[in-house]
Amino acid sequence: MPAWTRRWGSPLRRPVSAERLGLSPILACAANSNGGAIGKMIDAQSIVVTGVATGQQGNEGEILRYAFWHSIALASLVGVCRTPSVDA
Repeated sequence: MPAWTRRWGSPLRRPVSAERLGLSPILACAANSNGGAIGKMIDAQSIVVTGVATGQQGNEGEILRYAFWHSIALASLVGVCRTPSVDA
């Protein structure tokens, strides 16, 4: 077994866990993927790289404030879209 599967868990566990909980494995994996993308938006390293790439060094706080509200809106949208499938 590769070392990363021992530490982080196999990606194959997500659909199996969803099926055991009576949820759609496709939607569970999609929600997991969306969560990773949303988290990446406000990751400190991504914010610093964005600041350097756009010539805005020192304005990382402003970039984070801008990205934070977008990530909250996106997470809310994903939650609203995902919630009805839990009841199905």
